[in-house]
Amino acid sequence: MDWHVHQFERVQKLSAQRRLLLLHAPDADSLALVRESTAQHEPFSVKGPLELCLYNPQTGTYEHLDGVRKLPFKEPPIEERKQAFLDMTAGLLVKMEKVAEQEMARLSPDRDNDECWLHPNPKALISKARNALPTLMRIESLAATRRAFDTFAALSPLVYLRAELTTSGKTIMADSDNTNSLPERPREGEGPDGPASAPSKNALKKAAKEKEKAEKAAKRKAAEETQKAQAEAEDVSKEDYGDLPLVGSAAYNPPHDNRRTLQDISQQYTENTSFAEVPGGPKVVFRATVENAREQSAKLTFLVLGHKLDTIQAVVAASESTSRQMVKYAKNITQQSQVVVHGLVKKPKDLVKSCTIGWLEIHVERLFVIARAETPLPVQVEDCERALPEEDATAAAANDESGRPLVGLATRLNNRTIDLRSKLNTAIFLIKDGVADLFTSFLHERKFISTHTAKLLGAATEGGASVFPVKYFERSAFLAQSPQFYKQMLVAAQFERVMEIGPVFRAENSNTGRHLTEFTGLDLEMAFEEHYHEVVDLLEELMLHIFHGLRERYSKETELVRKTYNIEEFRLPAKGQKAPRLHYSEGVSMLRGAGQEMDDFDDLSTAHEKLLGKLVLDKFGSDFYILDQYPLAVRPFYTMPSSSPTPGSTALGIASASPAAVATGSDTKDSWPKGPYSNSFDFHMRGVEILSGAQRVHNAELLQERMRAQDPPVNPDQTGLKEYVDSFRHGCPPHGGAGLGLERIVMLWLGLPNVRLASLFPRDPGRLAP
Repeated sequence: MDWHVHQFERVQKLSAQRRLLLLHAPDADSLALVRESTAQHEPFSVKGPLELCLYNPQTGTYEHLDGVRKLPFKEPPIEERKQAFLDMTAGLLVKMEKVAEQEMARLSPDRDNDECWLHPNPKALISKARNALPTLMRIESLAATRRAFDTFAALSPLVYLRAELTTSGKTIMADSDNTNSLPERPREGEGPDGPASAPSKNALKKAAKEKEKAEKAAKRKAAEETQKAQAEAEDVSKEDYGDLPLVGSAAYNPPHDNRRTLQDISQQYTENTSFAEVPGGPKVVFRATVENAREQSAKLTFLVLGHKLDTIQAVVAASESTSRQMVKYAKNITQQSQVVVHGLVKKPKDLVKSCTIGWLEIHVERLFVIARAETPLPVQVEDCERALPEEDATAAAANDESGRPLVGLATRLNNRTIDLRSKLNTAIFLIKDGVADLFTSFLHERKFISTHTAKLLGAATEGGASVFPVKYFERSAFLAQSPQFYKQMLVAAQFERVMEIGPVFRAENSNTGRHLTEFTGLDLEMAFEEHYHEVVDLLEELMLHIFHGLRERYSKETELVRKTYNIEEFRLPAKGQKAPRLHYSEGVSMLRGAGQEMDDFDDLSTAHEKLLGKLVLDKFGSDFYILDQYPLAVRPFYTMPSSSPTPGSTALGIASASPAAVATGSDTKDSWPKGPYSNSFDFHMRGVEILSGAQRVHNAELLQERMRAQDPPVNPDQTGLKEYVDSFRHGCPPHGGAGLGLERIVMLWLGLPNVRLASLFPRDPGRLAP
């Protein structure tokens, strides 16, 4: 931009006649340079012979160089602006060329003519601009014209966009005081600079066709608007349908209507109900989700409305009281929208097999959308009603019987809110709620107290393995693996019988279909009198109570899920009979008989548990069984060693000493139980562990000895453990308890392929959202 100052000095040679130049600076920096340069030259002041206006790209306006006065401009309609833009560009190029020649011819012969035209080489500039003009003239859209003209303008740092120049007293452009108007469009048969050749026949034909097309479009639009206005005026149902204002907003007026649920309606109007005494059928009002909208004709639309596990068909039919507009409105309601329906309950001609309440249908009188669903949905709810594809399924096997692709687990979990709307998931979580309710009600009847213990611990309950460490201010803490310590401390506090439902955290980097890093634990602890089997017996009774309760209360939900996954019914002992109970050594013997090689005290692998579950089912006819007296080496330090030296012998279970020691009070370390088995047990469903329990060590010295014997040793004096150990120094009754995984119980009862399906928002090593 250094050439600016030099060129401005030569402009004084131009005619003293007043001129108005509108200059276009390509960017803000150029504009600032022009302002700075002109401020130093008196001839360019607003009082001088030459007034300059610059285009400011930041404000989108033309400004005098004093930066205060704005050049007024009123934009005409877009088509007129487009043509005027093109006409102005074409005419201006011709006039620029003429004025350049005339002005340079009048300059002093001792000056370089090119220097005085605000550009180093104006002739070359005009030549380039004229070459670009045909491209501009062929562009049919205003936006494209502007883009092309920006390219044309970039040929020079400063280019004339509009100028009021006079030559020999003849006004070439519009008067400077009338800056609102655009250059006049050339008359037909006349070019930008005078008479020219007439338009071609093709151009005239094209113009006539475009005119005819525009006239037809205008007539069609007018007819549609007239028809729409007339239809609205004749709409007899205009007050009976539509989208309601946002509930809770100032515009929303609560109607206070007596709303029902679909379940209420189906229970009141059964298959045997007669509507003879109610002309037209009873009236109902209810809220529901639009699961499907199907237009039968311009006069008839069918809706499938759902709420939880229930669905019903609704009919919107044109009549004297229901307009076609309302029928059309119903057809266009998006799936998963929430609606309020006013209608008549009637009997359909035929049973509606696609709906759960197939013996009824709703004839809609009023229909309002209270929350319209956006489309498209990230995943279709109907796709979430089908089973998961198998993990190792091929592309062909990952489709259902109709050929529709099965939606994978990751897609469902990523869109969990939509996924949970399916009837399948509603059934799963109703059953999950039922398990928790049956658990608490059973234990409440047996004098258990509900508790809520801390989930931030100063020490790991299992000796430090598989725990989540967290920063607790300036110290380290751990997320609770279980409420184990607190359950025992509450028994020591003479609460006697306690239970808790709460989160459990396990830092196990396992991605199997039966592991979660956070799950819901069902925990209990109880004092017993003589033998830890008192705890085992109560737990067995609890689990059978839950299983039979699910059969009785949730048969509909259970059948829906098992039918989806094609799972056989969960087999139980006959009501009143006990579940199979095996000593650990019996389980090992059965596995060896099935060809498995293992030592007497080896822990059971996942494969062993699966196989043993199948063997128990074949032998005892039950998917539920108990495995008792696990090896001491595979259980936590707070597990009471068994005083039974060999399988099959009986033990008192209190673990204090022999009967003589109990009578004399001469209990010693030598009389403490040593193992190799322990007073511990696991419950299994379909060959998978769902409960782990034991008698606990309630003697502080024995507990310390067990802790130090661990590999690696556990320090009983460390913070978080010392308080736990000390709670048994002041007299604690013998006690035992167990922890159950709620999600596993639901998964195995229903036969789900993955435990994540039984968790609302599952957490595993790879998932922290949603």
